[in-house]
Amino acid sequence: MNVHHASIFRYSAYQDDMNGFVKQVDQQIYSQLQERTCQSIENFQNSWPLTDCHHVFKFVDGKSKQVPIQEWPLWEHGGSNLISVEQVMNQSVPKNDVIAYWFLIILGEYLDSCTSPLGNWIILNNVLIHCGWKQKDCDLLFRGSSTSKLLKPEKDMLSPWPLRNEDPYWLWLQPDMARSGWLTLAEVERLHTHLKIMEQQVSKFNVRRIPNINIENPVVVADYRESLDSAYRDTMNMLSKALEHQLGLFMSITTYS
Repeated sequence: MNVHHASIFRYSAYQDDMNGFVKQVDQQIYSQLQERTCQSIENFQNSWPLTDCHHVFKFVDGKSKQVPIQEWPLWEHGGSNLISVEQVMNQSVPKNDVIAYWFLIILGEYLDSCTSPLGNWIILNNVLIHCGWKQKDCDLLFRGSSTSKLLKPEKDMLSPWPLRNEDPYWLWLQPDMARSGWLTLAEVERLHTHLKIMEQQVSKFNVRRIPNINIENPVVVADYRESLDSAYRDTMNMLSKALEHQLGLFMSITTYS
């Protein structure tokens, strides 16, 4: 199952603040990025809870013990367990994926929660295609633009998938278990206007036209109708909250088995 998560995103502030670190990393200078990453980790440890729902095994006093996972803003977006300050400082010459992970940890400080269509996004995606939307507009709405543009806006490279060890660090700016993207405020405004126009078409759409559903089962049909309405409402709320705060969006699609 592919699940969509979104956060409102202070992308302009993030890009401005990261610009100096990007220049240093390009010169293979990592110390200041390390220090800033450690600061973010300490901030999350002070302001985000440990979850009792998930545990990891760590060696404590020479023994393997189950310890709670530290939550942080990218946790919902498919981010891996938050690493420790010691793990950051032990990397004197970090690899490209590690550098990107440091930038991603810092990115978490520029996110705030908002509504997301979760697992229902794919139904709305399919209905919008049925109603005449182009695939590229649906992809922008739910997947956003490449996260590499946050660090290297001048680069015009598509992120390969899967990523390779030799790929530059800015292409690795992805949570471990998800594909992520982002929207500028201008893109949010355009998509909000475009999607609002679709309200009547979506509300009147015959869900029996959706491929691979059991149209003879009224319960299934009713579930799809409810899921479509929920997806439209949640997606509009997602865009509306970004507009309300005059910010962009950071979005991820995580695959759960």
